[in-house]
Amino acid sequence: MKYWLSKIAFTVIASVAILNVNSTYAEDRFSVTIGSKDQLVIFSPSGDKVAEFNPPAIAQPVKVGASTFQVSYGRDINDLWTVILAPTASSPTPLHFTTLANQVDSEKGGVVTLTYGKDLKTVTVDPGYIGVVKVNGARTTSPVAISNTPAPVKVAPAVTAPPRKEEVVVQTAPVPAPAPAAESPKEIVTPVATTTTTSTTVAETAPLPAAPPVVPQLNPKKTYWSEPVTPPNAKDLPSIATDEIKLLEVKGNVTVTMPNTTTEVPATSGMTIPSGATVKTGNDGSAAAYLGGVNSARLMPQTEGSINQTVANNKRETLIDLKNGVVFANVGRKPGETQDFKVKTPSGVAAAKGTAFVVKAQGNQLFVATLAGQTGVTDSNGNFIGNSTPTGSGSPGIVTNQPGSTAQGNQAILASILVVVNAFNDKVNALEAKDPATLTDAEKTYLAQAPQIADKVAELLNEALKKEGFKGDIPPQVQKLIDEGIVPTTPNLEGAQGGPGAGGTGDPGIPGNPGNWNDTLPFNPNQAINRTTPT
Repeated sequence: MKYWLSKIAFTVIASVAILNVNSTYAEDRFSVTIGSKDQLVIFSPSGDKVAEFNPPAIAQPVKVGASTFQVSYGRDINDLWTVILAPTASSPTPLHFTTLANQVDSEKGGVVTLTYGKDLKTVTVDPGYIGVVKVNGARTTSPVAISNTPAPVKVAPAVTAPPRKEEVVVQTAPVPAPAPAAESPKEIVTPVATTTTTSTTVAETAPLPAAPPVVPQLNPKKTYWSEPVTPPNAKDLPSIATDEIKLLEVKGNVTVTMPNTTTEVPATSGMTIPSGATVKTGNDGSAAAYLGGVNSARLMPQTEGSINQTVANNKRETLIDLKNGVVFANVGRKPGETQDFKVKTPSGVAAAKGTAFVVKAQGNQLFVATLAGQTGVTDSNGNFIGNSTPTGSGSPGIVTNQPGSTAQGNQAILASILVVVNAFNDKVNALEAKDPATLTDAEKTYLAQAPQIADKVAELLNEALKKEGFKGDIPPQVQKLIDEGIVPTTPNLEGAQGGPGAGGTGDPGIPGNPGNWNDTLPFNPNQAINRTTPT
């Protein structure tokens, strides 16, 4: 059984939305709006702007009167603007708000997902697998549906929007007629026994007829999990000493604090930083730390961590001290060297062995997803939690210190994963946009391999998130399908040891025989084309 990644990321997280059905809550009702520059803006009941976020935003705290909640905002895998409103875990409160002139009410503890149409004139309010939702005074129950076809939608009329002091102009350009769907290079996930829910769709102007059931289609240009735009061959990477650290592909707001100082300076691409420097990314920021031509670590938006590296006596030691946020680490190998690569968080440590892996740190929660190789995870006291290792079929390499996690925690984890996926989508899109005549042979080979890489990663995430991290939030009917022997349990350690570097003299190492990741092209240690550039 496989699941659509978009359905996992923006349906599972809304599985506990319980909504109030008795009051208009005019004194508490705030407004949620997408502006003309794609910014998410939140207005108070009186019309004052209280918060504004540029995409992507993850679990951003917001307080409007007595309401406190977290907001995540960005495009989903179908390229639609999506907003997730989740309660603050320490002090959940009811939420009463308006979007596109429609009223939505959620009791405390509820998580609400808003997915806007391409023209920003319609919005789908997803109440999750269980619970009751109130939209424009209409009560809707959302039962579990086990089917390959989405359940029919219900349409509610629009209501008058409350006045506000500041108006944000929304995009209203008409949506062009859809072109015939292009054949995807390779389907990432074929939905079998897919779980879907009943959603309530509301329009800004007039009721619309119920949409015919459709199977979600992934945009082939938005499905790749891959390396950065930096050409994936060693000769095109910047020169770097074996013990140097350079920042590459700096985007958005990124700052660096040098060791033993408190002053933040703007980061720039190609900047050399000393071991122990702290890199901090803003809501729209990201940067890749390129470590001695062997390893890399990409810091995603809203992330802070110090980068530490020492090389002595043919031993390379790397420590990413992650205060909070998400880091995607790529561990290679230089012939003749031994290596110790760790990501430390406030809640534990992830130690890699020839690995490509993601670490998420938020408060006291630790989440590790391994894509290749093996990652050992311990808690902050050094107690062993588990090994994160993908199996031969691409099944999970997931370890978390809170297996009984809450819907709010799951929401933050999934939103973070989606940020990483979207960042890599952007990289592949940039290569595809180049003039084909200017592509190097390595770039052409890299693009040819992208669908196979994406296929394995999609299997990993889809199966892993269903099997390990979300049992507490999955209804019994869905859990039964998951437990019917779908996910293999036999580990496959192929690729656990890093492969040789491209040139053996500081070129980035290939972290393991691609094996399960790409069965169509033979492994060639002389071609640095698999996971060889900063991720």
